Amino acid sequence: NNPGMNGDLGIDGTSADALKINGSVTVKGDLVIGPGGDTNTVIDISANSTVTGTQTAAVRERNYYSLSTDVTSSGSLTVNGTETYTLAGGTYRFDSIKITGSVNTTGPVVLYVDGKISIAGNGIATSGSAPPNLLIYSSGDDVSISGNANIFGGIYAPNAKVSVSGNGGIYGGIVADQYDQSGNASIHFDEALKTHGGKGPNGVKLLAWQEQNTASWGTGA
Repeated sequence: NNPGMNGDLGIDGTSADALKINGSVTVKGDLVIGPGGDTNTVIDISANSTVTGTQTAAVRERNYYSLSTDVTSSGSLTVNGTETYTLAGGTYRFDSIKITGSVNTTGPVVLYVDGKISIAGNGIATSGSAPPNLLIYSSGDDVSISGNANIFGGIYAPNAKVSVSGNGGIYGGIVADQYDQSGNASIHFDEALKTHGGKGPNGVKLLAWQEQNTASWGTGA
């Protein structure tokens, strides 16, 4: 209800057209590319798109932490069609996730996923619709989000291609190796995630959401 202009978009890449914004897209924030890159060649913005902030090159690349965890896997989570599955608040690990039905959460949930993630149907209903109450850590290479449902949460998948389609919105934040958005989907960065960089049960320390200054991605501490 109180949108700002801090929906920044950043990449570590420096190759030509590595950051492409096509169609009638509006980015309400800054664009940051990899260190040493030329914004004139790395960034490609179509005539119908708008970026409200600055376009700069980072001082250094982002460093990401291992996603290994001591949490025991519960196997694969599959929720089909008209099925509804409930997750109580807590930390879970799955081999993979495939949702075409509905998942409800009754408290803050942290998910570690080793393989493919596919979220469609009614998706995952986050407790209180508060993005910090759903944090998904993926060590796999494929994350797909589709359908018409909104998702409130943070997705940390530095090794994956994250594809977002359909008509739903994502309220939270995403870190990915590759990111592809199509259809009428939208993403809204939730600033509450800036303070959610604490350590998980395996010592994972998430620093990816926070930009330390307006000129570059921060180095963390």
